[in-house]
Amino acid sequence: MDRYQLIKLAREDYTRWQELPPGYSFMEEVDRDGERELLQSEFPHWEIPFDRRLPGLTERGVLCVQYEGSVVGLAYACTENELGIEHYGQIHYAAVVPEHRGHRLLAAMVTEMFRRFPEHEGGIFYIDRDGHQPMYERWGGHLKGERPKAPTRRRRGIRGTLGAVRRRLAR
Repeated sequence: MDRYQLIKLAREDYTRWQELPPGYSFMEEVDRDGERELLQSEFPHWEIPFDRRLPGLTERGVLCVQYEGSVVGLAYACTENELGIEHYGQIHYAAVVPEHRGHRLLAAMVTEMFRRFPEHEGGIFYIDRDGHQPMYERWGGHLKGERPKAPTRRRRGIRGTLGAVRRRLAR
């Protein structure tokens, strides 16, 4: 989508308390290579969470699901949210490997966020994928608004960068 939808989910309204299915578990120590691979496959700006540059993100907030030793689900639970609502966290960069979708891993990660952060009265979710709003609403969330995405700058390859340098030197 070309915009973000902002969903507010109060802990007391959360209807989808979900455990991980058999064979899945949360990683005690995050597999950084697996984390990087999943982020790179889903998000063009994967370095931000990988470098832990999200407001209010600590290692406790890295929700990493494994199956047979491989990272198959990931989300970042932060103690701060972009709406500035006190006592609400925010989940960023939630992703599940396509072959593992349909196992309710995202719901289990939200449940885990509430377990790890009992001080949170709720969570804020910025979503930019079609079909996610109805899911969060079934879970008890409410749409609080929409925001446009910032335009992304196209990265130049090495040839484009060298060409720009040559043109500048030629002037």
